[in-house]
Amino acid sequence: MSARLGFPVLLAFVVVDYLRPQDWIGPLAGTPIALVAVIPVAVCLLGALQRNVLLDPVSVTMASIVVFAAAWVPFATNSYWAFVAFKFLIVSWITMLAIATFVDRPARLRALLVLLLAIF
Repeated sequence: MSARLGFPVLLAFVVVDYLRPQDWIGPLAGTPIALVAVIPVAVCLLGALQRNVLLDPVSVTMASIVVFAAAWVPFATNSYWAFVAFKFLIVSWITMLAIATFVDRPARLRALLVLLLAIF
């Protein structure tokens, strides 16, 4: 079920993340939309994640960067910005894993690229 819903959820996340509705809808200002929007992507990803994607050297390297960023937050001089960087890395890592998992056909890659071009 989550494998079938994964790609549409990923496309919805890309729309929310890049169009940034919190910038032009007043009540959403200050809401961490990217963190909220990445939760359904992560849920779909948990059900469909493939071992070869998770153990890929790029995924392992990105995961180690996220772990090091999390470990550095309590020791940073300015822990606020360290935590902001950690949140950004978490969202980036989940997005990278979702793209590697759900964009598995040329038609899906084309749809993702058309959506990104339409947004920009």
